[in-house]
Amino acid sequence: MVEQGQQFVFDDNAATGPQAIDPESETAWRHGVLVFQATPLGEVMDVLARNAGWNVMVSNTAKRIPVTAMFSLSRIAEAPETIAQTLPVRLTHLPGGVIIIRAR
Repeated sequence: MVEQGQQFVFDDNAATGPQAIDPESETAWRHGVLVFQATPLGEVMDVLARNAGWNVMVSNTAKRIPVTAMFSLSRIAEAPETIAQTLPVRLTHLPGGVIIIRAR
């Protein structure tokens, strides 16, 4: 049974849970903010790409880097550069909104 403040997480292979969550962080997108707490960079970029319309490729090493950050949806275009300035990664921008992220 899932109780208040918990969630189940489903992926292609399994379901895990229940896991404790911070309901305010999980619903911050309703207020135009995306909140990540020790979230793997691969997951962060999937969410950002979905909201910004980017095509993102993240190296296997970079995918595992934990990210704790808040990004405003109104300034989402700044997120990749912020990530590159604060994490050990480098970005390559290609035409058509493609972003490649590699660990340094």
